[in-house]
Amino acid sequence: MLTRSARRIPAEFPEDIAAAESDLPSLREIQRLQLLRGLAAATEVAAARRTCALARQCTERLEQSLSQRRNEVQQARRKHACDKLAQPASISALTLWRHNEFAMLGELTRHSDELHRQRDAARQAQEQLDELILRHRRIESRREKYTQLIEELDSAR
Repeated sequence: MLTRSARRIPAEFPEDIAAAESDLPSLREIQRLQLLRGLAAATEVAAARRTCALARQCTERLEQSLSQRRNEVQQARRKHACDKLAQPASISALTLWRHNEFAMLGELTRHSDELHRQRDAARQAQEQLDELILRHRRIESRREKYTQLIEELDSAR
């Protein structure tokens, strides 16, 4: 219910009310236009979402197709390589390659053994040289010792 003061307002300001009532159709038109704009925007958003979903589905299908094609190509390459290796010429080439690999491995083993023998011989020669040097030093020290003793004996006489 309206209070007394609320009932008095229309009576006190009739020109303002008339102006407001004349603007009422244009305000309703603005509201209607805003509602239409909102509906149009919502429709555009929905259409864009549908377009994105369709594009995503199309992309997924293309990716699956590409993946399937890639797998087919890899399988075809593998089959071709296997077929090529299964040919008699390829088998003999593989046998020759394996024979050459074993020969090279044997040569490397012989070379390694020879290198170990040479290292052992060099180590033994170094040990013998060290022994001879030590022996020579001992002999020199004994000679000096005996020479001193002889000189002391000669001088004592």
